[in-house]
Amino acid sequence: MAYNPRVFLSGLLDMAHQQILAYGEQQDPPIEPRTTGVLCLVQENSAYWAHIGDSRLYIMRSGVIALRTDDHSYVEHLRQQGIISAAQAQTHRFRNYVTRCLGGQSNHPVAELDGPFELQS
Repeated sequence: MAYNPRVFLSGLLDMAHQQILAYGEQQDPPIEPRTTGVLCLVQENSAYWAHIGDSRLYIMRSGVIALRTDDHSYVEHLRQQGIISAAQAQTHRFRNYVTRCLGGQSNHPVAELDGPFELQS
């Protein structure tokens, strides 16, 4: 039975989010841990992925990056808008400010789902 890869990956991220919340509630005192993440599912020679935050997925072709996920960060948003350069993003004072994550009580994680991407040897 074939499963929808996007539904599967989204469900895994939702489960991870709930486990992170539960872990935080079990601490004394309770905490609100947060993290970024990336998942990749290989199915029938294709890759499907989900990512959130600044964890990245890279697909290489002949030693060159053919695909890289975009960070969910304030600085990446500025770079995509052309407000700052890639070089400026490296030293920007908010370069570690992530706009999406797993965990956090007030957070509803919104992962980016993509694929299929045909894999090669």
